[in-house]
Amino acid sequence: MNKVYVNKEGQLVRKCKNCGEVKTIDQFHKDPHGHGGIRTECKKCRNERLAHEKLNGLGLSIEQYKPRNIDRALEKQEEAAYHTEMVKKAKELSTEVSQPLEAKVVPLKALFFDIETSYNIGKFWRTGYNLSIHPADIIKERAIICVSYKWNDSEEVHSIEWDENQCDKVILEQFIPVMNQADVIVAHNGDRFDMKWIRTRALRHGLEMHSKYNTIDTLKTARRLFNFNSNKLDYISEYLGFGNKLKTDLGLWDDIILRKCPIAMNRMLDYCDKDVVLLEQVYDKLVRYELPKAHVGVLNGLERHTSPYSGSSNIIKLKRITTAAGTAKYLMKDLDDGRQFMMSATQYKKHLESIEE
Repeated sequence: MNKVYVNKEGQLVRKCKNCGEVKTIDQFHKDPHGHGGIRTECKKCRNERLAHEKLNGLGLSIEQYKPRNIDRALEKQEEAAYHTEMVKKAKELSTEVSQPLEAKVVPLKALFFDIETSYNIGKFWRTGYNLSIHPADIIKERAIICVSYKWNDSEEVHSIEWDENQCDKVILEQFIPVMNQADVIVAHNGDRFDMKWIRTRALRHGLEMHSKYNTIDTLKTARRLFNFNSNKLDYISEYLGFGNKLKTDLGLWDDIILRKCPIAMNRMLDYCDKDVVLLEQVYDKLVRYELPKAHVGVLNGLERHTSPYSGSSNIIKLKRITTAAGTAKYLMKDLDDGRQFMMSATQYKKHLESIEE
């Protein structure tokens, strides 16, 4: 008899069709189509059967039934299937006549910039160390002399200088709209110096800025990820083989601020322009070790399981990482861009599913 019935103790029981033991119904899985709403196979038998099927599918014996062995086998099986599908997809794409979706992706708009500033002019009675100069002694406030900038997709460097009255409002009126167009803004010591300067001077002139910009500070990157002898842009640029900044001294600032010399101003603009060129070259080297600050795929309306650098699906898994809390993440590589990024387990699963479609 394999039906549900009441035993002498008044319990609902059933005989397992596999092991033949009579067990209480709480030892059976529920089944709305089964007699009495439960399965004919007890939980223990069912779990053992599923384990055997799982092991057979992975090529393991019952003696190798350990979670660690199963996880490793599953990972190898998953990786093998993934690479097989990647090769298949690559061959299909190479034979297609139409342009692939990735070619239509608009790249990240990265803005590189640098500013040069003037000094305060004030009243003081004597020189020396440990002297206090009160803000009331300032005769003329410091300001932004010029800003140079360029986009990552252009070789042209643009410059804006203060007006004939040495007012920097004209700089900010032109440069703030440029900043607002950027997906990411790059500067050396930009978070601590350049961005605060621009925001402070904009406040002075009553000009509105975005409350938040997506920035990359190459000085912070250098300090956090590397061990250079100096983290100055000039040193890092020379160390990487890009050359040095243009040489200047305080006399250049004197000629511009006190004498309004146009020749000195042109030299200052050249100096600032060169800084921006070196900044981009240094950034291109350092950023390969930095995680992305924006997602190109999402910016182009694509899924999050694409590459944050190029929006491409031509990506591979390098390593599976597990946090102390037990959360799985994946270190991925963009095969088109060459850079690495992290992907959550949920997005990695969606990436695998997109390949199988």
